[in-house]
Amino acid sequence: VDLGHPLAVAFADENEVLFTRSSDGLVLRASREQPSVYDTVADLSTAIGPERRLSQLIAIGADGWLGLDEKSGQVLRFDQAWQSKGVLVPHGSGKGRVLAPTSVTKLADNRLVVTDSKNHPGQVLAPDGRFLFYLGWSAPGDQRGWEAVAAAADNQGRIWVADETNAVFRLFDAAGGETLQIPFPHPLFLPVALCPTIDERMCVVEE
Repeated sequence: VDLGHPLAVAFADENEVLFTRSSDGLVLRASREQPSVYDTVADLSTAIGPERRLSQLIAIGADGWLGLDEKSGQVLRFDQAWQSKGVLVPHGSGKGRVLAPTSVTKLADNRLVVTDSKNHPGQVLAPDGRFLFYLGWSAPGDQRGWEAVAAAADNQGRIWVADETNAVFRLFDAAGGETLQIPFPHPLFLPVALCPTIDERMCVVEE
């Protein structure tokens, strides 16, 4: 089966994976039992527009799903049946808005971290989208001086953010304070996604 260009992937449960692709507005499903068969879960063309694609999917339990729409600069909400529930994080600059979002990740306490390449690099939001705080607020001169391209939280509660401008991973604690910087392996290294493992490692997808 031709997958086209997959954009987003998320676990529906331990036996099923959902994904989107660049060629259409479909959400597709693959199962462990039939790994080469792909079912259509939803067609989001009407809900988000025929030319827009979700580049990231986040499961939010019984409340459904979040989808990152980079083209419109929004984080959208969907229920379990993939019916649109509106915009969770609107487009724009300033607190609680995203201008050019690059990633959204859910923390263990259901708070959200949204990274942005044009607005503030990292924001932490409540599950309802309400602004809580900026990452790195204790360093006001450093707030807008770098571009965040991906984020994830590890099993220790730390928030990892890939800083493309300075070629480092920035680590933040649960309160948003920066605790460590780890240089990229080499100057041309370009992370596009981060994913923690259960054995305390961080997997990095690199362009």
